Amino acid sequence: MDNDNNRPENIAKGLLEFLKKTGQEQLLPEIINNLKKALLPQSSALVLSPIELSAIQKIKTQQLITKLAKQQVIDINFKVDSQVVDGLKIIVGDQVWDLTMAGQINQLADKLIKN
Repeated sequence: MDNDNNRPENIAKGLLEFLKKTGQEQLLPEIINNLKKALLPQSSALVLSPIELSAIQKIKTQQLITKLAKQQVIDINFKVDSQVVDGLKIIVGDQVWDLTMAGQINQLADKLIKN
């Protein structure tokens, strides 16, 4: 028979008790995000570019995606999109990095409007 202490709900309860005891309950959302990333490290990405990327550019883009997403992205789809001008648009899950010229201009305009 399995030890009741090894059941997932008991482990979670023990973690919560530890966090309360040490006054670190505020770390729970960050712990949950880290567990999700650790348990679901494989995700996919879509890269939109104005032209076909070379093999070297694709490798560098994969390294950039890993850095931006803070996780290993296994499946990367590269697509040419004529609406993308000078740069890349990277989509991983619900995160979007608009590294295009238009995206940078829009960011600058937003900053100017806020100031």
